[in-house]
Amino acid sequence: MRALLNYLKEKNILTATHKGHSLTPAGDKIIAGFLNFASFPFEISLSDMTQDKCIGIILKNASEKIKSGIEERDTAIREGCDGAYILLYTNDGFKFPSVNTSIFDYPVSHEYLNNIARLENLNEGDIVVICFADDFINAENGVINISLNKQNFNWKLF
Repeated sequence: MRALLNYLKEKNILTATHKGHSLTPAGDKIIAGFLNFASFPFEISLSDMTQDKCIGIILKNASEKIKSGIEERDTAIREGCDGAYILLYTNDGFKFPSVNTSIFDYPVSHEYLNNIARLENLNEGDIVVICFADDFINAENGVINISLNKQNFNWKLF
């Protein structure tokens, strides 16, 4: 962790004071770039789909970058997750990519996701990535890694 913080300080992304670390203007720009296409990760409960801990993230205008969802699931598993749900948002609601399962098969999750869609003002073409794991840390690592891969986000650090 210390090596990463030192590296970010060398690249003028972070500053350190006796009160802690904070972002520089360059760091703010990087975070703003990320938030242009992704929400902050959030805890989500999908009790009728999985009993694992779930973290979700919304990716704006990313549906064309999803084929079957298998690539994203594999990324999640490499990050220590048990799996991932990729949900495409359309004007008709949420859909799984290229599978015969409907979100309507999961009424509790369907209602929960529709509330998120309303609160977050989702548009046609947005996706919700949900990773599930034994702990929230692995689930969060999964959604962040998937979101960075889908958007070809370039940190311009390395």
